[in-house]
Formats: sequence, C-alpha cells, structure tokens
Amino acid sequence: TGADGGVIRSVKRPVKTIDYGFVGDIEAVDSKLITCLLEQNLVPIFAPLTYDLEGNILNTNADTQAQAVAVAMVKDFEVNLVFCFEKKGVLTDANDDDSVITALKPADYEHYKSIGVINAGMIPKLDNAFKALNDGVKQVIICHAQEIGKAVGEGKAGTKSWIREHKKLIALLLIVGSVFGSVKGWDALSGIGISQGYQPDQPIKFSHKLHAGTNKIDCRYCHSGAEKAKNANIPSANVCMNCHKYVQSGPQYGTEEISKIYKAIDFDPAKSTYGTNQKPIQWVRIHNLPDLAYFNHAQHVKIGKVECQTCHGPVQEMEEVQQYSPLTMGWCINCHRQTEVKMEGNGYYTKLHTDLLKKYGPQAKLTVDKIGGLECARCHY
Repeated sequence: TGADGGVIRSVKRPVKTIDYGFVGDIEAVDSKLITCLLEQNLVPIFAPLTYDLEGNILNTNADTQAQAVAVAMVKDFEVNLVFCFEKKGVLTDANDDDSVITALKPADYEHYKSIGVINAGMIPKLDNAFKALNDGVKQVIICHAQEIGKAVGEGKAGTKSWIREHKKLIALLLIVGSVFGSVKGWDALSGIGISQGYQPDQPIKFSHKLHAGTNKIDCRYCHSGAEKAKNANIPSANVCMNCHKYVQSGPQYGTEEISKIYKAIDFDPAKSTYGTNQKPIQWVRIHNLPDLAYFNHAQHVKIGKVECQTCHGPVQEMEEVQQYSPLTMGWCINCHRQTEVKMEGNGYYTKLHTDLLKKYGPQAKLTVDKIGGLECARCHY
C-alpha cells in the first residue's frame, strides 16, 4: 500500500457537512523508494491506502494516488500516465462505447462539463489528469484496461525491445492498473450486505401510495410496534380486516388483491364469516439489519420523535416499498451528528436537557451525538 515504507502520506479529510470517515487527501509522495525498487527491476504495486502522522491507515482515491505518484516521478523520469477503466475512453455518449473523445483540451473539458456530457466519476478522473499535465507529466491517456498496449505504442515486432527500454514507464503503468483493480475490488467488497434499492415482489400488491399517501393512514396504525417495541412488526391480516371487511374492492386492482387477504384468513365476504383453514401471508422482508447491530424503533419513534420517512424514505409515494436508505453504520453516525434531539416538551429529556444546556450553553445545537449517540455500546453490545 501507499503506507508501506512511508511512501504516500495523507491527511484525514476534515468533517464539514459530511464525515468521510478514514478517507485521506494526499500531502506528500516520497519517490526515493519507488526509484530504488525500479532500479532493482522490481515493480511496486500500490493499493489505494495511505497513512497519516497520527498512525492511521486512510482510504485514498485511486486516480488521485496514481496522479500523485506520476507527478512525484517527474523530477527523475519522463512520465506518461495511463488511467484504465471499463470504457474505451472519455465518451460523448455514455451508451455508445465508440463515441470516444480522442483528444481533450482544458477549454473542451470545461465545455463538456457545462453541458453535462462529462459528469459524475469522470470529473475527478479528468481533474487529476489535467493536474498531472500541469505538474510536468508528459501525457495522460484514459482507456480501457485491455487497450493499455495500444495506448503506449505496443507492436508485434517491437514489444519486447520496447519494454526493455522502458522498464520504469511499464512499472508505472502496472501501478496504475493495479490501483484500478484494487479500487474495483474495494468497491465490490464495500457493497456486501448493503441492500439499498432492494424491492422484492410481495404476495399481495399492497400500495403504500394509496394507503399512506391518498388515504393518509398513519404508518403506526399498521406498524403499531414502532412506538412500543424494538421491532415495527408486520401487521396481521386482522388489522387489514378492520377496513377490508367493508372495503371489498380497490381503485386499482378491484377485488383481485383484497381477495388474497380473504383467502389467507378463510373469510367469506358474502356471509361475513371466517373458516378454519387459515394460512399466514408470506410477506418478504425488505429492511434487515445485521445481527451485530441493535436498533430500537420505539426509542427513535416514540422518544426521539423521528419520522418514519427519515429512514424509510417517502413511503407515501411508493407503490411498492423498497429499501430507500443504505442503513450502513456511517449513514447512522452521520444522522446522529446532524439530528437535533427534540427535547422541548419531551418529559423523557427534561433533566437531561437542563444538564446539557449548562454544559454546552443555551445556543448550542444539541444533536444525538451529544447524548451518547456515537458510543459503540449503544448499538453493539
């Protein structure tokens, strides 16, 4: 990694509106060790991790790290920098792999950014590219990983001799490729267990948009456990029948979906009687925190006065519910740092409110982190 041998030093990114956690911004690159390794015909490969003077290992943007290493080598070598990824280059049309911009000047870059042709993750890549050029790198190429050979002038006849004559440049290219692979691996691993956007098919097409939106039924009417217990609970069919014993046809699906409730509880709507052949409705769970994390609905909803939409998104607009938020530890911590505790008129916090005002002053923003919301044992014990 960039931390090994003290090659790449960073500083932990400061908290402004967002806490990026252990993310580092590069301060310095010591090229001496890299040069020494190249002179010994060794190829250094850097994963996108750096260090700070506090002894922390910091996650660092791979494109920025490649740019910083390239610039550090300029004083001793003629350096070409290659960024390789899954596209053939910078495209004018993200859906057309052949719409490659073959050369890009700063003025063209600004123009393409202004009209939205260049956007999202390509912007920091190109910012690093132009910074490298401004700091002495001879040429920057952005291409598909499979096109590295063509990018650096590989040919059938001269491949081996060219490589022998340009060992140090090849080493740098390998560094860039290795960083790219490391980043892709990191992205894949960091997404494990995160189900944001998960929207499974349910056994009954229950429209939250109709019930919570149009009919304005409070979430807690069905999910009564949200105010009383750790779990919000899935409502039993008996709760559905409070209304659907009388409302037997819906505006969107008619009797088709409501009849599935009747079938589950063996209800005869014509006679308004129940039978004995009742079966549970097999709802598919959407939100599922790992067992190592403790979350109490009542603590947030009843005491903290947190709205359901804070975590679950605008369910009153969802035809089918999906997992709206990532529900990661970082997401929860940011919420605790930004959310003010609703203490006024809340008897649960009367004494605590008085003590906190003495400690932080009457004008302080009393957020959840100030009442222990960042303590590990709150959620992991």
